Amino acid sequence: LRFKSLRGKGGVIENIYIDGIQMRAIGNEALLFDMYYGEGSPEFVATEKSDEKTVEPVNDRTPRFQNFSIKNIVCTGANRAILINGLPEMQVKNISLENVSIAAMKGALCIDTDSITFTNVSLFPEEGEIVTLKQSSNITLKSVTYPQNAGVFLSVFGEKTKNVLVKDVNLNDAGKQIVFGKNTSKEAVIIK
Repeated sequence: LRFKSLRGKGGVIENIYIDGIQMRAIGNEALLFDMYYGEGSPEFVATEKSDEKTVEPVNDRTPRFQNFSIKNIVCTGANRAILINGLPEMQVKNISLENVSIAAMKGALCIDTDSITFTNVSLFPEEGEIVTLKQSSNITLKSVTYPQNAGVFLSVFGEKTKNVLVKDVNLNDAGKQIVFGKNTSKEAVIIK
């Protein structure tokens, strides 16, 4: 499931409902929201260039992704489970993931996002963190399951990262429950 745009394209993509998708052997991301399409592979741009992002003025040519409901998704075999890479001036907003199960090489990575909700989501990455958040706010991780003996459940980065709720998640299965990056407040994450 791939949603792609870039600065200068403009437009609003909103109120999208997806239910009941099965995927196998996905070469890249099982679920992708990419606001930097055409600047290189989404994985490379998100992981290697995210610190180089600049803020630009919002205008009618600023693309917007908001209000997505994604339910009952199963994927076996992907490079990355979930990659959401918004613009610093226009975050990807209001994405609800419910009853999602993804086995992939890497977990979920959300950059410049707002109001993302994982409910009853199972992530089975072969390496790395289960969930990584960077410059993201109002994130809910509810009833998220993952493999026992995972290295790190949650990594949070960026001074804009705040209001992250981890609820009904067994954090004891991870070697490290939460890792905070430099300039990230420990109050950014609430565990219930």
